[in-house]
Amino acid sequence: MQTIEIKASKRAETGKKVSKNLRREGIVPCELYGSKNVHFSASELELRKLTNTAETYLINLDIEGTKEQAVLRETQYHPVTDRLIHADFQTVDTSKAVKVALPVKTEGVAKGVIAGGRLKTNLRKVNIQGMIDKIPNDITLDISRLEIGDKIRISDINLEGVTFTDAQSNVVVACAATRVSMKTDDTLVEDATEGGEATEGGEATAE
Repeated sequence: MQTIEIKASKRAETGKKVSKNLRREGIVPCELYGSKNVHFSASELELRKLTNTAETYLINLDIEGTKEQAVLRETQYHPVTDRLIHADFQTVDTSKAVKVALPVKTEGVAKGVIAGGRLKTNLRKVNIQGMIDKIPNDITLDISRLEIGDKIRISDINLEGVTFTDAQSNVVVACAATRVSMKTDDTLVEDATEGGEATEGGEATAE
């Protein structure tokens, strides 16, 4: 799992007023949960390395020289400005499984897309649980064999060493029909029956 470093500062005082003053200065109040909860803060600019990307990282937190490994657990955003106003982190214990959301990536071109269909990615991230050394950077799916109407569900993905915590029936990616693909199918039907009327039983007779 790829790593990233975040520099932060200790937060001696807590409360709504203190948090509001921090946010005015472009500082985001944060919490680190683990064997001992830690109040800290980091600049909004520093945290953008985590929030303005689809990637998932193992975070090396540097809180004024005290270093902890963690994963991002939850973020809160302002309902109007959409600015980050709070972030929660979870300490990583190498002897215990950790829960993270991994980004979904695809490789190849689906047969159904070549035929005029459209690839739909229903889940941009998939929730998994596993030991930190078993967790990959992302979930890469080979979509080259997908025909129109085909889907890849959670149950179709094999990832050694981790457990999927989303429902097994959830569709991750699908190749959907489009007007172009349906028009192509109609043309094929017309071509098959051209030159004669279909007889009872569905066979066409030539004139």
